Amino acid sequence: MKIAKIVFGVAVLGTSAGAQAADLMQVYQQARANDAQFAAAQQEYKALREARPLARSSLLPQVNLSANVAQNYSRFENFSIAGQRVPNSTYDYGSNGYSLSLSQTLFNYSDWLALKQADQTVAAAQARLDAASQALILNTAQAYFSVLAAEDQLRYSRAQLRAIGRQLEQAKKRYDVGLVAVTDVQQAQASYDLARAAVIQAQSKVDNAREALAVLTGQEGEPLDPLARELPLLTPKPDNLHDWVQAAMQQNLSVVAARYATAAARREVGVQRAGHYPTVNLVASRAYNDSNAGLEAGRTTNDSIALQLNVPLFSGLRVSSLTDQAQYKYLQANELLKGQQREAVRQTRSAYLNVMSSISQVEALRQAVASNEASVASMEAGFKVGTRTSLDVLSALSDLYKAQSEYAQARYNYLVNTLLLKQAAGTLSMVDIEHINGYLTAPSAAAAQAGAS
Repeated sequence: MKIAKIVFGVAVLGTSAGAQAADLMQVYQQARANDAQFAAAQQEYKALREARPLARSSLLPQVNLSANVAQNYSRFENFSIAGQRVPNSTYDYGSNGYSLSLSQTLFNYSDWLALKQADQTVAAAQARLDAASQALILNTAQAYFSVLAAEDQLRYSRAQLRAIGRQLEQAKKRYDVGLVAVTDVQQAQASYDLARAAVIQAQSKVDNAREALAVLTGQEGEPLDPLARELPLLTPKPDNLHDWVQAAMQQNLSVVAARYATAAARREVGVQRAGHYPTVNLVASRAYNDSNAGLEAGRTTNDSIALQLNVPLFSGLRVSSLTDQAQYKYLQANELLKGQQREAVRQTRSAYLNVMSSISQVEALRQAVASNEASVASMEAGFKVGTRTSLDVLSALSDLYKAQSEYAQARYNYLVNTLLLKQAAGTLSMVDIEHINGYLTAPSAAAAQAGAS
């Protein structure tokens, strides 16, 4: 049985011990329910979604009611009516009343523009929420595969330590009977010490990767389903970089959000400029007062309906300044949009090339593992008959475990790069998580597969 298959079986058996493992879809659902950043993005969207009802409220009827109850004290001194002097007197009386008014905007250009602006603000918020959802998918996959990669590295480091330990024992036995020089023992001991340090470092990477995943999911120490041995290496569809770039320019969610934000900023210029325009309102009101004040005692009711025209003539150049400010902010938003478009193109090109490179790298490293397996077998056979030294065997073992580790990492990189490409193009969704989840396997099944190979 090949060394790589043995190591793979040990890796899977190590994963299968303990609690039942979780797959990528389960981990994603945990992250969606517990990730603080995604939860914050959801609340931000809910808050910004209220921009439309707030803008619409200015165009709806405004009804106000005010009421009063008062106790009044009046004093008359040297008071006369129609030339007749009135004796000094005081009045202590109560009064009450209310005022009801209704106002309906008939024309306010600023409010209508603000309503259209609110629609674009909400659309930008929706795009940002969708972008946060895509980021959660990507972050979850990266964190998941970072744990698997770190655990692979730890297992390979432990397997290397055991293999070097056996080589050290053989070197000591051969030295005791005079078959090898003491330098072989010293070289094996040095390699063994380095391998021990590598195990400690690998364990630290596992702990850190686990902590990073726990930040997303809120779960700690949860075993994960490993990646199956057979992983199809599919080129992007369409297999054309230009098509992916064009898709990113239209669908990249950061670009979409910036596009809506730019449109909202352009509307803001009109909103501020509309401060120069007249407004027309329909106002209806009723005022009621009940007073007990001697000769003036009684109840009064006053109803009115009016058409109000307000024409702003001069506001200290405030409207002009606000318009200029909005114009500059629009220009700023437009520049940010251009920058986001360029960044989307860069991300798409980089992700596409990385996917293609990952495919080639996985295939090359798969062959490198096979070549290093053959090299280890040859070196061990040569060491037994005395044609190879202990250093030759140790060097071959080091190359083999390095190739195995890089091969495992390349497979994870390929999957993450496919997600990065779809995120850049704005098409990443939970379907992609489900698709990748199909490449995982239960630890027990993977162990059986490795044993049968």
